[in-house]
Amino acid sequence: MKLNSTSLRCVASLFVMLSLALQAMAADFLESAVDTSQWHETTLKGLVLNGEYGYEDQVFITDNTLTCVYATQKYLFAKDDNCSWVDSPAQGEIDYNGIVGLGDHSSYDHSYWVKIQLPDSSTATAEENRAKYVGKRLTNVYGWLASWHESAPCIYSPGVPGVGETNSEYKISPIVCDNTDNINTYIPCNFSQERPIVSPVNGKSYFFSIPREWEVADITWAQWKTDPPEEFVPITPNGGTVNRYQLTSGSFYIDLSMNEGSLKKTSDLQVGKVYQFRAIIRFDSYAIPHAQPISRRKMGGDPGTEGLYVYPLNLSVDPYTSISPVLVQREVQSVCYYNLAGMCSEQPFTGVNVVVTTYTDGSRAITKVVK
Repeated sequence: MKLNSTSLRCVASLFVMLSLALQAMAADFLESAVDTSQWHETTLKGLVLNGEYGYEDQVFITDNTLTCVYATQKYLFAKDDNCSWVDSPAQGEIDYNGIVGLGDHSSYDHSYWVKIQLPDSSTATAEENRAKYVGKRLTNVYGWLASWHESAPCIYSPGVPGVGETNSEYKISPIVCDNTDNINTYIPCNFSQERPIVSPVNGKSYFFSIPREWEVADITWAQWKTDPPEEFVPITPNGGTVNRYQLTSGSFYIDLSMNEGSLKKTSDLQVGKVYQFRAIIRFDSYAIPHAQPISRRKMGGDPGTEGLYVYPLNLSVDPYTSISPVLVQREVQSVCYYNLAGMCSEQPFTGVNVVVTTYTDGSRAITKVVK
């Protein structure tokens, strides 16, 4: 019997549908067939801090607090609700990001992050994964450790994670540097190994919080330079109001392998121009001082070249031209810590503190800190 072209197309479509169905059934079978009863049950925080886990160990994340913040075709990037520490200025230090309107570091989300590699059997596109996972709680997260960086676990999952409820307390805006969401905003000074950074202009110490590895964050006021190495650095002081405190410490490299913006190669970046974008943080965990001790897990693999770098997600060839917030650099006039009884102190109380920062322009910032 001869088949006409229409019949052949129908048969081909049936074969494609059957193939996809079999792949989905195979993935479901693999997920259900994996026995996790003998795996290490732990929270993400426990995984990071426990020095007993190592390369290819089998782990099962049990705290059900993971929220997916970004997704690609192969990976999910998620955070927990266990704020790892409150990274805030010490006495005498000035919160730079706070005074320039980027948000007080004490209010930043410093949770633990994890990269989850989806199984090869997963056929969903990046767009489908984002629609399914971003902003949602993840369930049934388990797999083999495939990371060699101690503070940034990467888990290879033999099964597709489940989807729970939406995390309404963690807002994710598609707009970069949207102060209404919970995405942290960093500038190149946040990547400095120098903490705090002392201004050569006024001799004051400026505090910058350290980003987390695998963290999805917004980057702004990043100036491109090529006189080697190629990297982003703080905005060059102009002798006036732009970076008037001349804080020039801190830099990072970029890896464009995940970028979905219009920039395809670094040679298209304009030297001396400023850029703003969303990115995934990545760095050699031994290259900068952490705010608290973390475990020294023995992970397999090559740690690679020392240096700080990020994966831009939407970096455009067009520079960022609106740097007006950097022109309004307020000075802190006073900081008062209030406890739950309403008592005020210049030093934080043990427990919950409401921090009221008053600036020289009359404005105030109110944040909550737990000590």
